[in-house]
Amino acid sequence: MLPVWESEQAWREATASPVTAEASKYMKELIHVSDPPVVPYYYNAILFDKSFAQVASAPLVQITSIFVSKAVDRAEFDAFIEGVLAPLLQSMSDGFVAGAHGWALLDDPHSEKMPECSMVFVTASGWESIEKKVAGHARIAERFAEVSKFSDVVQAVGRHF
Repeated sequence: MLPVWESEQAWREATASPVTAEASKYMKELIHVSDPPVVPYYYNAILFDKSFAQVASAPLVQITSIFVSKAVDRAEFDAFIEGVLAPLLQSMSDGFVAGAHGWALLDDPHSEKMPECSMVFVTASGWESIEKKVAGHARIAERFAEVSKFSDVVQAVGRHF
């Protein structure tokens, strides 16, 4: 499930509602009895820099989470990411639909296991097909290798819708 909210305020109101609490209870029960066991990938809200609608319209969406230490200066990281993404977006390969990025509104819920990596930065990219995404990946991976100066915990999940 990938719910999309109109605003941070709408997300906060929905998550605080009794309906969401009841739905979460049932979701946990479904996950608990699933066979094979289902493990939620991540539960958070991302405040993207632009509308996620165009990214979500793509047949293939890749979501990449970068777990960043709280010791990292967020402004420095934001400037670094803009320096990486701006040239990539200007020269993106055939098949790229749209991209968005931003910070998670909550710290990593697993940060008790890795307290040094609790801020989460997320990029989302939409592609026409897996073949087009793979073809464009070399340039992206090369630039994102530089992220290791901020974090060595990067998780990418791609889903074909």
